[in-house]
Amino acid sequence: MSWSPIGAVPECVRLADGALNGPKLSKALSGARRFSSLDFARIADVGQVSVDWLLTGHEPPLAMSARATAGTAARKAAEVAESMVELRSVARDLGHPQAVEPVPSAGLHGLACEQGAQLAQQALGVLTRRGVTSTGVDLPPTIEAAFGIDVAVCDLGPDFDGLAASTPEASLILVSPSVHPARQRFTMAHELGHLLVGDNQGVHPDADIERASKSKDPTEIRANAFGASFLMPDDVLRARVDRGFDERSFCALACDLLVSPRAALLAEAGTRSAQLRPPGLLSRDLYTAYLQGRTTLRPYASLIGTDTRALRAEMDPPGEAS
Repeated sequence: MSWSPIGAVPECVRLADGALNGPKLSKALSGARRFSSLDFARIADVGQVSVDWLLTGHEPPLAMSARATAGTAARKAAEVAESMVELRSVARDLGHPQAVEPVPSAGLHGLACEQGAQLAQQALGVLTRRGVTSTGVDLPPTIEAAFGIDVAVCDLGPDFDGLAASTPEASLILVSPSVHPARQRFTMAHELGHLLVGDNQGVHPDADIERASKSKDPTEIRANAFGASFLMPDDVLRARVDRGFDERSFCALACDLLVSPRAALLAEAGTRSAQLRPPGLLSRDLYTAYLQGRTTLRPYASLIGTDTRALRAEMDPPGEAS
């Protein structure tokens, strides 16, 4: 799609919503009235484009990355990331910018594996200050609360573990649903390591984090070391690994670090990790912007993968008082 200025908005957009009628549009185009954020949201809604495209004529960087991966295993994952980043940009334009918590990484030194462990200690310090832990059953809200990074569990295509993406407007982690909670948790931690250290600003896809070809890549070694140290904190290991530590103790420790020593909670973790999950922070921001009357319901509905009419019917069932 080639860019055209706001003044060339098609007739269908001008007449699509009574709130942006002809006189109001004329005044806005002449400079006598400003377009509101809700105006831009409505125009973008009708034109099926992003607000950024309306304002600048440029597509977000991830759109180009998605095309660049055409024909590869990363294509679908990059397209999902593109959609999430665009919605995060919409939330920013509606007054809900993402607040990412930086973690100092400039002082990392030594081998890549040592750098990963050092970065994990910094990240664990953030968790401690936030009163949360990396060993809890539900890792996505922990990462979101501590670092302000959107985390989503969504279909990324076959045999694709996860993806980290970072732009000036968005920072997110996408992981595939899985019946193996330990692998999914490690993928989240691995991608978090990529984001915190600033690897490949843009899209960083990991089709298979255990692939042998990645074993010599320093950025992958560092992300793996980060993931291990982040999910298995030194203080926990030191408290549990002592004289008499045997195979049974090791199995119990592995279960505890995954979710809980209780088999029932372990089964709960398996069920949870197989479910799709939209990013919690972005969901909150887009829904809040809708409640504030600053946008339509479309961005929130797009994020959770439903039709706006079906969502509106669910929110306001027939027969209920409005």
